[in-house]
Amino acid sequence: MELKKSMRGLREVERKIEQVEKNAVEAAQANEGVATDTSCVRTETIASEAQVAKGYVAAVRALLLEDGEPPLKLPGMLIYERAQAIQASLVRCLTKKRASSPPRSGQNFQQT
Repeated sequence: MELKKSMRGLREVERKIEQVEKNAVEAAQANEGVATDTSCVRTETIASEAQVAKGYVAAVRALLLEDGEPPLKLPGMLIYERAQAIQASLVRCLTKKRASSPPRSGQNFQQT
């Protein structure tokens, strides 16, 4: 139960992703007439990053619904192992992103 409690706030993350997507779409529509290659690439990047974030949110949501199959597959251990795998994947993804793009202000990533 403690593991599941530590993953609360998932809906707040989903709302932030939706807001970022909405802002990107509005910015793209506002710049439609004067769109530059840079703004188009930026909008596409935001959209693809949002899709990746949605995938991670879906993985965590599925993890929270995990029941396991006692006695051999205990739900707590299964949740822990899958949470570790999701976290490792997220860290790899962010490491690759940082290596391939210039630093931006406003990135909010906390590694635990």
